[in-house]
Amino acid sequence: MLSFVTSLIRCAIVLCCIIALSPLPVVAADQSHATIVLNKDIKKGQIDQRKYHYLTLSNQLRVLLISDKDTDKAAASLDVNVGSMDDPGGRHGLAHFLEHMLFLGTKKYPVADEYQAFIDRNGGSHNAYTSGQHTNYFYDIKADKLEESLDRFSQFFVAPLFDEVYVDRERHAVHSEYQARIKDDDRRYYDLFKQMINPEHPFSNFSVGSLTTLANRPDDKVRDDLLTFYQQHYSSDRMALVVLGKESIPQLQKMVEQRFAQIPLREVKYHRPNVPLFTSGSLPIEVVSQPVQNIRQMRLSFPLPSVRAYYGEKPLRYIDSLLSHEGQGSMLSILKEKGWAEALSTLSGDIGAGNAVFDITIDLTEAGIQHRDKIRALLFHALDTIRQKGVEVWRYKEQQQLAKIDFQFLEAGSAINIVGNLANSLHYYPVPEVIRAQYLYSSFDAELIQRLLSRMTPENLYVSTVFPEAQTDNVTHHYQVPYTVNRLPKHIVNIPSGLKNQYQLPKKNLFVPQSGQLFPQDEKLSQPLATSIVVEGNDKESTLWVKQDLSFKVPKAHISLRLKSPAVSQSVRATAMADLLGTLIRDRLNESSYLAKIAGLSYGLYPGSRGFDLRISGYDDKMDVLLGMLVEEIKQPRLKLERFNNVKAELLRQLHNSKKQTPVSQLRPELLVTLRRPYWTDAQLAKALDTVTFEDIQQFSGQWLKGSQFQALFYGNIHQQTVEQWKTKITSLLLPGKQVITPVRVVKLAGDSLTMIKQQAISVDHNDKAVMLYVQAVVDTLEDQAKMVLLEQVLGADFFTQLRTEQQLGYIVYLTNLTIKDVPGLSFVVQSPGTSVDGIKSAVTRFLSQSIRTIPDDLSVYQRSAAVKLLKKPQQLSDQFRLYWQNILRGDHSFSYRQRLVNSIHRITPQQLRDYYQQTLLNKQRLLWVVADKSAVNNTSPLFSKSQPSYIYP
Repeated sequence: MLSFVTSLIRCAIVLCCIIALSPLPVVAADQSHATIVLNKDIKKGQIDQRKYHYLTLSNQLRVLLISDKDTDKAAASLDVNVGSMDDPGGRHGLAHFLEHMLFLGTKKYPVADEYQAFIDRNGGSHNAYTSGQHTNYFYDIKADKLEESLDRFSQFFVAPLFDEVYVDRERHAVHSEYQARIKDDDRRYYDLFKQMINPEHPFSNFSVGSLTTLANRPDDKVRDDLLTFYQQHYSSDRMALVVLGKESIPQLQKMVEQRFAQIPLREVKYHRPNVPLFTSGSLPIEVVSQPVQNIRQMRLSFPLPSVRAYYGEKPLRYIDSLLSHEGQGSMLSILKEKGWAEALSTLSGDIGAGNAVFDITIDLTEAGIQHRDKIRALLFHALDTIRQKGVEVWRYKEQQQLAKIDFQFLEAGSAINIVGNLANSLHYYPVPEVIRAQYLYSSFDAELIQRLLSRMTPENLYVSTVFPEAQTDNVTHHYQVPYTVNRLPKHIVNIPSGLKNQYQLPKKNLFVPQSGQLFPQDEKLSQPLATSIVVEGNDKESTLWVKQDLSFKVPKAHISLRLKSPAVSQSVRATAMADLLGTLIRDRLNESSYLAKIAGLSYGLYPGSRGFDLRISGYDDKMDVLLGMLVEEIKQPRLKLERFNNVKAELLRQLHNSKKQTPVSQLRPELLVTLRRPYWTDAQLAKALDTVTFEDIQQFSGQWLKGSQFQALFYGNIHQQTVEQWKTKITSLLLPGKQVITPVRVVKLAGDSLTMIKQQAISVDHNDKAVMLYVQAVVDTLEDQAKMVLLEQVLGADFFTQLRTEQQLGYIVYLTNLTIKDVPGLSFVVQSPGTSVDGIKSAVTRFLSQSIRTIPDDLSVYQRSAAVKLLKKPQQLSDQFRLYWQNILRGDHSFSYRQRLVNSIHRITPQQLRDYYQQTLLNKQRLLWVVADKSAVNNTSPLFSKSQPSYIYP
């Protein structure tokens, strides 16, 4: 679980706290033993230009160094092999609480915000998470600040303070985190699962923590338990460190040795005993529960022995590939045809103490809930078929080939993700395989696969079924989940012959790339090139941009097309029909497009309020085939009444469920429906969709392309023939028509058409309250955007510190830039379990009234930090593609927006920023409050005093 410690924490340490601030005693590492250098040959992909070097320090800390001379971001991660499964009895959540506390001051850097402040002002980011068996700390920063950041980071594990004041405050932050997700259905599933498994298994622990589990008790202070836990578990031999920087390997090694060799090697032996996940005789059972959202889902779980040692054979991934297949004759295909299910997925993983779990999750329809026994019978028939005919070497080799190609062309990725993943992997894989392990298919082991399949039986089955109408007789303690337990038969229910005969194992995948050919450079395509397209009978001009990649050298490409349709933009009902039609198209193509997806070629079709976006990405070898399938289905959808009914019901369910999301997640849609034209909330779309008939959608499918226009981009491993083929296909989407496409408009807040007090309120099914204050820019210029970016940089950390850490309003507190179309803005957001809406608004208002004084006379630190974030180098083909596409949509055909924005930021003076603060943040006419509260009444009075508001854009 993420701690989301992403902002600064500022507080002076006062004299009265000196005793509480005493650092932990440090057991010095034995400096008489030199670093053990194990420069093993770490296997990497053929396009990976980074240098890797592994070593072990004198205190047994394992270290992987990565030298990347071209990086603009350095990064580091330290992973401790300790997590919530190591919590002591009666102190559940202690490992997670400890993760929070390490950010709050060390002996060398005692000010609680020192680490976060340094990273923030140097263009970086930071985070941490606590899982069952690991706690992982990670950050990135401007490349030339790596050494200074390591000096701060290393002290977490050398001499943290555990300040008594922050111990008490951070307990409340942990409790707020728990309360914020108390109605999350995934959290509720695991709460119930933990209650059903063997209570001796450490996974049964409540992992988050609360004010109850972290309370001070007579003769048992939580700070004392923190110190004990830290001293017992935070030992250098249970840690792995990964550091990435632009420096050479020797330079990186010196930085690390000087700082991380100080981490104590503690004389504490610790062993996690193997414990069965379920007690003998407790299975098979079905646990039926009620969800918060309108969900009908069955999750079938098989407890298995850990297979972590078989990372090269990948037996569970092999089984997963057969059961989760979505092609013709698959379980999902059959269940959708019967009208019993809409989605199926599988997940397997190690769960600790010698155990693993294999899950099959099926999203059911109302009819599917009534046929759960038949669905389980189909699953066991599929498993029997796999045992008898599905364990074949050619299938393994197909997966092996796909993984080999993925590894061969594995792109660099962001520095922060690389270090975090590898620090965790160092605990499990041989050093030479630490990068390749996830892609390695070393040998086909049919016997191993069969052994695991032999455990996937009716008598070894745990089933979790959730649906709103469930009858229950019990409630869990931590998340108050209503549930009941039913025993299941230990034999297989007879499967209906119709289902049995339909099931088929997957056939060979024709989308597997056959070559990794890179096309030679084409001078004509080496720079972004625009082509205008006009078709007869349609006077709107469409634009196609093409650009051949010359940097990343991977056999991949990207297609993006934004099609604007007059028919879609007419009304909320038209938008709802476009949403439904897009979903029907995806549903119709699922069986064939799934084959492309598992072969590294995927697509997305995203309807919106004025048309739809089509995106295709992946290996270019078969991209023309997938594009052709999509274009033909979009032009002439093959609609079926039986799928229409189920797809419409599923879409309505999803739209209605948005009202069950967390309060903070409901604020932005309410803001957009208030200020953006056209824009519709999920509730408005659901109401409009409810009356749409099959005949309506048939008629709409013949109209929605008439008079349309598009912007498109082809980018990647392409050549002229590719461009012409793809261009012909997308141009066929443009049909004659003279209808007008509704323009996007943004309401101007500081206009005479508005009431003086601007607030939108929504009622939510959650005990927390959430508040957003939106601040709109003066105008939609680059200079306004620059000032908003700089204000966020200056104010963001203090906003978090004051409202979260000092005032303890809640766990979710942040300030972010929020641009609506091209109109800049700021969004101040708080979700609180214990403070009223008025209390939150008062705190935000007080912050705004005081913070103008915090704007410094020298803005250079903040300007440089903003520049580092904005000018971050693309690490992958997809990163560069997004930059090109964003510029095209913005109308910036010079592709220089980021640099021009940075130049504008550097020109801002302190007085100009203070003046702009006064014009915006202290001007009530430019503010809009959006609040979410269980007791709130949805707005009935209009925001506008006139029938037509004025617009800031266009």
